[in-house]
Amino acid sequence: MKTYQIAATLIRFGSTPDKGLRITFDTSRELTLEMSANIQYSLLKAGVLAFSPDPFTTQELENLTR
Repeated sequence: MKTYQIAATLIRFGSTPDKGLRITFDTSRELTLEMSANIQYSLLKAGVLAFSPDPFTTQELENLTR
């Protein structure tokens, strides 16, 4: 699976019993089949979340993968 970007709005967060956070996002447009498949594949997997109110630049994306 590859890394993917999806335009989304952070709509809610709250604490979890293990002192983590539950974070909820809504997508702002219809997703392609590939994007939907990536999300489905990612379900219940641990990963890394990076959020920005603006699209990431190529340099920012390169820095995230280092």
